[in-house]
Order: sequence, then structure tokens, then C-alpha cells
Amino acid sequence: MHIRHSLVLIVIFRIGFSTDAASNAEPPTSAPASQKAFDIAPELPAIADEDIALLVKSVRAALRDELAGKPERAPAYRPPALQGLKQILHATLRRSGAAIAEAETKEMDLLDGAVAAGVTLGRAVKNKKITLAEHGDSCGLELEWLGPIQYVGATNDEQGKWSEALLHCFEPGREGIGVELNGRRGWLRPSQVVSLNLNPDLALQAAEKLGNVQLLDKSRHAKDIRYFRFRSRHVWQADAGANRRPVELVRGELLVPSDGVTAKSLDEAIHRMGRYLKYRQNSDGWYSDEYLPSPDKYAPGNSAVLQMHALQGLATYAAYSGDPAVADSAAKGILRCAAFLTPLVVPKEIPTSSQPTSAPVATTQAGEVLAFPGHGDHLLVTARMMLAMAELGHRQEFARPQRALMEAIRASQDEDGRIEMVFEVPTSDRAEDAFAAGVAMQAMARGASRDGDRALELAFQRAERHYHRWYEESAKPLAASEVCRAMAQGYVITSDARSSDLAFHIVDQLIALQMTPRDTPWPELWGAVNTKQPGLVGVDSATYLLALSDGLELARRVGDAGRVERYRKAVAEVARFVMQLEVSAAGAYYARSRVDAVGGVRQSPWNNSIRSDSCAEAVMSLIAARQALFPKQ
Repeated sequence: MHIRHSLVLIVIFRIGFSTDAASNAEPPTSAPASQKAFDIAPELPAIADEDIALLVKSVRAALRDELAGKPERAPAYRPPALQGLKQILHATLRRSGAAIAEAETKEMDLLDGAVAAGVTLGRAVKNKKITLAEHGDSCGLELEWLGPIQYVGATNDEQGKWSEALLHCFEPGREGIGVELNGRRGWLRPSQVVSLNLNPDLALQAAEKLGNVQLLDKSRHAKDIRYFRFRSRHVWQADAGANRRPVELVRGELLVPSDGVTAKSLDEAIHRMGRYLKYRQNSDGWYSDEYLPSPDKYAPGNSAVLQMHALQGLATYAAYSGDPAVADSAAKGILRCAAFLTPLVVPKEIPTSSQPTSAPVATTQAGEVLAFPGHGDHLLVTARMMLAMAELGHRQEFARPQRALMEAIRASQDEDGRIEMVFEVPTSDRAEDAFAAGVAMQAMARGASRDGDRALELAFQRAERHYHRWYEESAKPLAASEVCRAMAQGYVITSDARSSDLAFHIVDQLIALQMTPRDTPWPELWGAVNTKQPGLVGVDSATYLLALSDGLELARRVGDAGRVERYRKAVAEVARFVMQLEVSAAGAYYARSRVDAVGGVRQSPWNNSIRSDSCAEAVMSLIAARQALFPKQ
């Protein structure tokens, strides 16, 4: 399944982006890959929505009877579509996200299995002496029925360790993984991979533990161990209310349909994500890094880059929503960060090689840079602060720091146009951070457009020339997307056709990397921009959506009708994928604290950690898509 990657890699190299280790690729064991050959586990028989509702109703009726002390009753009606359908059924009863009872049947008639599962759930509740109001009707019910298994050819290596082929033999969240040895069998359902946030390594470890397959077994009986995978159908019902129909989840979430990107749906998603981003802000104005729904805990972290990224997202949402309370919250965080503004001291002239190293160098102050103690990435956080302030308009408290920040960004530009914060390390010894420079160029373009600053415009034009050369020599996709945005936004002030041409070129390359039904059979991945390992897509698509949206705006500005039509389609497809990453009320079925999960943005369809900066990037990208797809007159 995951071995056939050559076609996708050929596309990536052909279009010119560099794809070495520096392109932010993740380890090969951390996520699934694309399936060019569509080598997937067999599908389950189709079951109509009304029959799914009947199965859920049967489980609840049997649970209710068991808790009430009534005898078990056979199904009163058997739909023709369910007759003869035999599968393993797993049922989980949840209260406030926590599983309070579970039941798993043998392979049997699916409707009879629903009754058996309900009875087993009831007995488990009574054995635990749990009191349930309304006989469990107020609890959530999760059903998952398992399809036929398919043995895989991949196995362990000679030392009993997992091979790369084995780690990549199943699609996490879509396929479960199992192992069997001498009549012992253990498996992990697709829903568990999602709700427990397990990567392939941990999923295999859990399956082997459930099958009691020890390390000694793997070394002594390597030839007798067989691994398999299987598909499942995953259904969730929040409670037994009269109007509460069960919904089917895909990798733990509702599937956003291909035609689900409208002005209304974008507005709704933006406001949900924006309100969540405001909720995640602490009382002191700063952000906690990451929330993990499975263990219901916030991960410790202290990232200056994350702080300013999250605050930029909040400021962007404040401008979009027009909500003064959100604007004040963003300003509070920005002003707290402004406490770490530090004078940028630069040499008056660059020392020559003929000068002794001990010779004193005359310096001067050139604005202020955002420098959190112990943190780097000064250019990036400085630029993001500048953009965040700009989103909130002309606020008196921002006047002085805005001037100081822009002066520092201008002073950080070399004569050849390269932008970087100059400290103690010689330029030749530093790798170029084009990602941060692209963000800084956006701040320059915005400042020049707003203030009509001719000197700033000339600095921007020098940067344009330099990053044209950078792109031709060593472009990386994420950095190129930020440079693309700078070129597209700068065109407003320069009208330079070379900049628009480069922006269009980068957008065209990103569109070529969008996932389609030709790349993967999984519709929840369609539209994502795949710049890393084949099939490894996630919230980074929000960054590419920002570039594509700016590209669409640029195409409309220059009157390129062909590109406008093509870019509109691409922007809508990526926006749909970004919307797919949002945690919905149904997708938070396993979260013990719904308020900390619903409206957040997952790292990927198989990774449910919710980072503040990812939420900010997603809300900014959907705002950009909304404005590009449905411009307000």
C-alpha cells in the first residue's frame, strides 16, 4: 500500500521545489502515505442511513431493557438489506467523552449483534455500579462494525523489529491493524487510532499487546506471525433524543462534502475557529501551546513564535468579525509581547577583511526588534507583530512600536535585498530564513501601501529581486508560499510583472501538488497540498491556502480570467480540507472537555493535537479564502 510512492515523488521533483530534510518532512513512521495503487482493505457492504439508525436504536433498546431488568428481546423487524449480514460489532457507551462501558460481539448477524451489544453494555454498567439517568439515553453511543480482514505481506525484520513496510501497511484512522500468532489475535480499530492519537508505531504496539505477542515471540516465531488490516464503519449518536440521528464519522470527524465550501459555510467555520482562538487565550494575554483531547491536558510549552502567530490570527479574526472585544483581547496580548521589544544595534558600516578582528566597530540603533529572552526567530516574530498591529488599525498605543518595528525590519536588509536580523553571527555562516523574510516582506508591502513610504517601497523592490534569485536556487514549499504572498501583495504598490509572474508560478506549482482521486481514494484528503512525503498532509495546507488565495486576488487584479477560474477551484478545494481539520461537536465524542476541543484545528486527520498557532493559521487562511472566493462589493 504505502510502498508505491515513486509517481508522487516524481511530480514533486519535476515542479522544482526542494524536498530534502530541510523541507519539514516528518519521520516516515509518523503518518500514512498516499496510495497510488489504491491497495486498501476491502470495503464493507453499504448500509443505508435508516438501517444504521435501526442498529443504533436496537442497541439502545437492549441497553434500556437490561438496565430496567427486562428480558432480552429479539429484533422485531429485520430489514432486507441487513439480512445475512454478519460482522463484528463494537459498541461504546460514553459520558462526558469518557468510555464507561464497552461491548464487542463475535462475528454474527449484525442486527442480533446490536441487541447483544446493548445487553452487554447494560451488564457492564450494572457490574460497575454506575447509575445512569434515563437508562443511558443521555449518554453518547459509539458503534463500529468491522469489515473483512486482509493479511499483509509486510512483517518484522530478522531482529523482530517492525519493518518500514509494516509500519506503512495500513492507513491510520481509516484502516485498523491486527496481529495473530498460534490462535491468539489482537487488533486495534480505526476509531481507536484517532481517539487515542496513535501513530503507526504505537498502534502496532497496542495490537501486539492485545494479542499477547511478546518480543520473544517475534524473534522465535517470526514466520508464524501474521499481520492484517481491515476497514470499519464508525457511527456516533450524542444521545437518544427524538431528533438526534446518528452520524457517520470519517477518521473521527464528519466528512465535509466537496460542495460544502460556500460563503455561509466559510463564515460559520471562521467564527467557530475565531471564537475558539479567543477562548484559548489566557487571562494574561498569552497562549498555551497545545491541547491534547485524548488525555484532556494542555502540553507545556513556551514558544515566542507560537505566541505571535496566535496573536496575529486573533487580530486577523478581530478585523474580520469587527468585534471590539476580540480586538481588545488581541491588543492585550500584543502589548504584553511589546514589553520584550529590544533596541536593534547594527554596525554603521560593514567591517572589511583588512580590519583586525579586535578593531572596535561603530554602531547605531535602528529601531526595535521583538526579542523574547532565550528565543530566536527574531525576524519572524517581529514581522508577525507588525502584521498583527496592522490588522487592528490605527491604535494610539501601537504608533511608536509600529515605527520602531518597521525601522528594524528595514535595517535588517542587506544591500543585495536579503532580509535577516543581524546579530553576532556573520552573514556567510547563517542559513537563509526565506520563510521569515517572506513574512517580513508582507509587513513591508502593507506598510508601504498604507503609508505611501517611497523608501520602504524601494526596500521592498530590492527584496523582490533577491528572493527571485533565492527561489530559482533553493526554494522550499513553505518558504516559497510566504514569498509568493509577498510578491502578490507587493504588486499592489509596484505593478511589477516579474513579481506577479513569480507569484503565479508558485501558485501553479502548489496546485500541481493538490491531492485528487488519482492520488488517494480517501475523499477527506482531497484538495490538501502534499509537499512532504506522499500522502503526508495536515494543517500546513492552511499556509498554502493563504498563498493560493492571494494568487486568486492577484489574478483577478490583472484580469487573467483563465487563472481566476482555475485558482477559484483550487482555493475551494484546499479550504474544504482545512475545514475538515476542525473539531466538530460530533468529532469531540471522545473529548472529556468539549469546550477545549470543539472549534479547534487538528494537526492532521490522524493527529488530534490542537496547537494555538495551527488554529491561527487555519482561521487566517479561511478568512483569506472567503475574501478571495466571495469578494464583498
